[in-house]
Amino acid sequence: VTNNEVIYSFASALEISANINVIPAPAKIYIILKPDGQVSRQIKLTAQSDGRVVLTHDLSQDPLRPFSRVYYWYQFEMPDGSMSTSPSFWFDYVDNRYQWKLLTSKLFAVYWTGEDAAFGQKVMDIASSGLEKSTTILPVAPKLPIRIYVYPDINALQDTLSLSHQKWVSGHASPELGVVLISDGADQSNFIDMERQIPHELMHILQYQLTGDAYDNAPAWLLEGLAVTAQSYPNPDDDRILTTAVKTDSLIPLEAMCRSLPIDANGAAVGYAQSSKIVEYLKDRFGSQVFVKMLQSSIAGVSCEQNLVNNTDLSSEQLLKAWLGAAYPDMPSQSGNNNALLFYILGGVGVVIL
Repeated sequence: VTNNEVIYSFASALEISANINVIPAPAKIYIILKPDGQVSRQIKLTAQSDGRVVLTHDLSQDPLRPFSRVYYWYQFEMPDGSMSTSPSFWFDYVDNRYQWKLLTSKLFAVYWTGEDAAFGQKVMDIASSGLEKSTTILPVAPKLPIRIYVYPDINALQDTLSLSHQKWVSGHASPELGVVLISDGADQSNFIDMERQIPHELMHILQYQLTGDAYDNAPAWLLEGLAVTAQSYPNPDDDRILTTAVKTDSLIPLEAMCRSLPIDANGAAVGYAQSSKIVEYLKDRFGSQVFVKMLQSSIAGVSCEQNLVNNTDLSSEQLLKAWLGAAYPDMPSQSGNNNALLFYILGGVGVVIL
């Protein structure tokens, strides 16, 4: 395989070409694409008369994972039916629609698109503080450096993630890739949103470092509650949101947030606020080590409910009631939030983990 070349337009089109010199000539030639975090694709190619093969792949119809490393190799079916493969090649699938500026340290590689050279250092400082706080909550050493991409605005970020139906999303982590994507506000002098976004997503990196491929088996309310707790500033609306939910008996049962949190903005607001407060309650009652134990239990494949019982001796309903009693002692006793449970389970609300 010679003259190997990769050209792509992010989220649009990918072209891989090479000269193939195999004797005798193969009966069939395939290219295998294997992006990190995605299943492989096997695509049949047709050799030109000079041995040149060209893959033209529509990334809008079959997208690759943003910022993943994509491995590829050629597979040959010989006339006698035997199979052989070429050496493996790779490229990094970064968003080449932007001219990224770069600032690096031992901990982070920060990418941004603006003209302000000092901006990258400010993001680096926020990330360093965020990682320090996150590791006091979850004492895990992540793989370094962590890549942080700052998109110019929330629309650009959501376009990259194909999450346009979630207008409230302003940050995202691909923890298995060690990548954090966030959006820049309209006013670069106001970094408060970043001081929430960056530590939040860094916590997801730490969680994956501890759980690996079992990440999705961990309770979603635990993953997101820890991430919110790591933020430099709490959401100022959380107390109001939770007080309203308690008064209207519309808190979300924890078992309804085992796999993921609500996708709609109102449900997500309650879910994130509630999860973070319950995580704080667990930390005060059992210490930070309970989080390590629960995440490690996820590796063993135990259920969400059994995970909680094994590590706290509390069922999800008992935990919710215990937190309510501590946080809202003057409120009328809740009845287990059965109305909310029926709404979220029978109503079939879609859910997602970020």
